[in-house]
Amino acid sequence: MVAGVGDAVGTRASAASWPDPLVVARPRRDGRAGELELVEVNGPAAAWGLAVGPSAPVDALATVVLAFCMRVQAERGPWRVEDVLLPAGRGGWARHRVDLIGWPAGDDVVLTWRDVTERHEAEHARRVEAERLRRALDELVDPVAVVAPEVAEDGSVLDFTYVYGNERALREVPLGGRVREDQRRRGIDLDDVLRHVLRTGEVAVLDELELHVPDRPDEVHVLDMRISRLQDRELVVTWRDVTARVEVRGALADSEERFRVAFEGAPGAMAVTRFGDVPGGRWATVNARLAEMLGRPREELEGMPVASLVHPDDLPRDLAQHDEIVSGRATRAHLEERLRRADGTWIWVSRTVSAVTLPGRPVHGVAHLEDVTLRRAAEAELRHRASFDQLTDLANREEMMARLRAELRGGHADALVVVLFVDLDRFKDINDTLGHEAGDEVLRQVARRLEDVVGVRGTPARLAGDEFAVVARLRRPAEVEALAEDVYAAVSAPLRVLGRELRPTASIGVATARQDSGALPEDLLRHADLAMYHAKRRGHRAWEVYDERLHERTLQRLAVEEDLRAALDGDGLRLLYQPVVDLVTRRVVGAEALLRLVEPGTGRLLPPAAFIEVAEESDLIVPIGGWVLDEACARLAGWQERWPGFSVSVNVSARQAQRLAVARQVRDALDRSGADPGDLVLEITEHALLEAGDLVSGELAAVTAAGCGLAIDDFGTGYSSLTHLKRFPVTAVKVDRSFVAGLGTHPDDTAIVTAVASLAGSLRLGLVAEGIETEAQLAELVRLGCRRGQGYLLGRPMPPEDLEALVAAGPVPR
Repeated sequence: MVAGVGDAVGTRASAASWPDPLVVARPRRDGRAGELELVEVNGPAAAWGLAVGPSAPVDALATVVLAFCMRVQAERGPWRVEDVLLPAGRGGWARHRVDLIGWPAGDDVVLTWRDVTERHEAEHARRVEAERLRRALDELVDPVAVVAPEVAEDGSVLDFTYVYGNERALREVPLGGRVREDQRRRGIDLDDVLRHVLRTGEVAVLDELELHVPDRPDEVHVLDMRISRLQDRELVVTWRDVTARVEVRGALADSEERFRVAFEGAPGAMAVTRFGDVPGGRWATVNARLAEMLGRPREELEGMPVASLVHPDDLPRDLAQHDEIVSGRATRAHLEERLRRADGTWIWVSRTVSAVTLPGRPVHGVAHLEDVTLRRAAEAELRHRASFDQLTDLANREEMMARLRAELRGGHADALVVVLFVDLDRFKDINDTLGHEAGDEVLRQVARRLEDVVGVRGTPARLAGDEFAVVARLRRPAEVEALAEDVYAAVSAPLRVLGRELRPTASIGVATARQDSGALPEDLLRHADLAMYHAKRRGHRAWEVYDERLHERTLQRLAVEEDLRAALDGDGLRLLYQPVVDLVTRRVVGAEALLRLVEPGTGRLLPPAAFIEVAEESDLIVPIGGWVLDEACARLAGWQERWPGFSVSVNVSARQAQRLAVARQVRDALDRSGADPGDLVLEITEHALLEAGDLVSGELAAVTAAGCGLAIDDFGTGYSSLTHLKRFPVTAVKVDRSFVAGLGTHPDDTAIVTAVASLAGSLRLGLVAEGIETEAQLAELVRLGCRRGQGYLLGRPMPPEDLEALVAAGPVPR
C-alpha cells in the first residue's frame, strides 16, 4: 500500500492534488546534523496550518510531523502507523486521530495522513452502545443468544452460528460455535425449526423440549424455548430449563397432597383455573409467587375472572386458546400476554395452561406463569434498533424502503406514492465550524420538524448523514406540491443550536409513481435523489420533481464529462486567441486565450457554455485549467521574443482558486515555458469573486506577487465591484460588453463606462473594453479614455497562426 501511495504522489502536480495532507521534508540547509525541515506541503496540509519557509510557524503540529518524518528516515524504508494522535494546527488545542504513512524519496521524506477521528468516535459510540445492551441482556434471568445462518453460494442454509449471547447463554453455548454441533452435544434437533423461523418470520415456541445428556442416559433436562427473527438474517433464541416445572406437573398425578406441596413451593408463579361459568375461566387457586407478580392478595385473585386482568389487545387470542382447551381440541396452550397489576401497570407474562380432565371433559387448567417483561423489552429494543436511526429515532433506510415497498403494493390504482429526498445544504459547514455536537442537534431538530409537518401523510426517515426522505401516499399532484412546500418551509425555519440561531436550507427531490404500477422502490428513491441534485444545481428553487427530461439531462452531463476526460487524455482541447487592440493605434498588443472542446465525431469546436459547468462540478476544471495555462504560457514565451510587451490573458474559474491550484499551476507553467510573468494576465469574473473566501484571496495574491496581472472580468455586473478592488490585488478591469453595447445610445451605459474609466484612472488600473462591435462604440471609448479593447469589430477568436498573421499585418483595418 505504501508503494501505491508513493507512486500516486510521485510528481509535484499529483502530490498537490493528493486529497489527504502530504508533506515533504529534507535535511536542514543550515547543516544541523540529523534534523529535517519541511520543504513542501500540499493544500490539505496547509489547511491544517503547516507551512514552509523561514516564517513558517514551528508549533506542536509541525514538531510532531517532523518527528514522524525523522522516524521514517531512521527506518530507511516505508513506515506506517495507525490511530495516532496529531495536535491541531494554528495553535489549536484539539487533537485528531490519524492513520499515517511515510516513505523515503532519496534524501527527502514524504509523509501523508488521513484524519480518522470521526471513525474512532463512531466506533467508540458503537462499543458503548453495545456494552449498554450487553449489560441489559445480562440482567435477564433467561439465556439469550443471537444466531446467524451460514449460507452456501446457491443461497441454501448450511448451518447456524452463535454470534452473540448474554452472560447466562455463554455459560452453555460457545460464541462462534455452530448450532448443529451444539445440538449433537445436547441431544436435540432444532434445524428445521430454525430454518422455518428464518424463512417465514413466525415466532416458534418450543415447550418442554427434552434434552438428553450424552454419556448419562438417565439424566434428562427439559427446556422451554422461544425463537424469533430479529432481522432478515438473524434469529434470537431464548430458553429456560423447566425441568423442575415438568416434574411438578408429573407429581400432580400422584396425589393431591404432593400437588399442593409442589404448587405452593414452585419457584415460578402458578394457578389453577376453573372452566365453565365465564369466558376464559376463573382463578381457582393461585400460589404466593403469582400473587406477588400481580401485586394482589391471593384472596382477591381467587375467584376473579382471568379475562378481567388481560390486556384488551391480547384478550381475543387468550379466549381463543381457552376455547381450544375447553372444547377438547387441545390439552395444552401457551401464549404471551399482558396482565394488569394492582397498581395499573402492565407486565408481559408467558403463560402455559395444561388441561386437567375428568372422563369426557376438561374441568381445570394448571397454569404456569413467568414474568417476561424484561425479555420482551430487550427484544423490542433490538427490533427498534434494526429499523430506526439511533440519532434521530426516525425510520432508517431499511425501514423506509420496506414501507415504500408496501405502499407500492398498496392496491389503490388512483393513489400516488411519493418520495421526497431531502438534503441539507452546507451541513458540513455546521460540523466544521460549530462541531459535531451542534451538527447532531441540527439533525435531531430537523427530524422532529419532519415528523410534525408530515404527520399522518407519510413516514419521514433518515437515510445517512444529512440526507432525509419522506414516503407518502397522496391522491392529487397538488397535494405533492403542498407536501414539498411544507417540508421545505419546516426545514428552512430558523433554529437555535448551542445558543446560536441557524437558518438551514435544503434541496428536495420529488419522485412519484402510481400504486400497482410496477415501479421499484429502488428506482423511485434514485429518481428522487437525481431530482434533488438538479434542485441543488438550480439553487433558486427549493425542490424539483423528477421527470424523464432530468434523466436525459443527467445522461447528457455524463456524456460531456466523459468527453472532457477523453479530451484531457488525448488531443481534444484547443485554445483560440481573440486579439486585444490599442484603440488609438489599432495595433494588436495582446490576446485573450479562449478554451474550446473538440466535439467527438464532428470535430466542431464547442464554446465554454457547452462544458464549463460540467467541468466545474466534476472538478475537471483544475486539470483543464492547468492545461490552458501550459498552452498559453508556451505561446506567450514565443510571442514575447517577437513582440516585447505582448500580453496574454487567461480565464480562471472560482473552483480553481477554491482548490488552491491557481498559484501552483501558474508557477509550473511559467517554469516550463520560460515566459515572463509580467505579460501574463489572469482574468476572473466578479461573480466568481463573490464566492471567494480568504484562502482564495491569498491564492490570487500569490499570483500577483509572482509578477502576473489580475483583471476583473465583466466588471460592474456584480453586487460589490468597489469592494473587490479593495479586497483583491487587482491590476486591471474589463468593462462588460453589456455596457459597451449601449455607448452612444443609452445614457446610463455611457455614464457607467465613464465612471469605470475614471475609477481605473484614479486607481492606476488597466482598462479593457469587451464586446466592441461598431466604430461608433470604439470612438466613444477612445473619447472616454479607454485605450484597449476587444470585440468582433477588431477580431474574432482565432487559431494562434491567424493571430500571428494579424499582428504582422500591422494596424487592424477599419
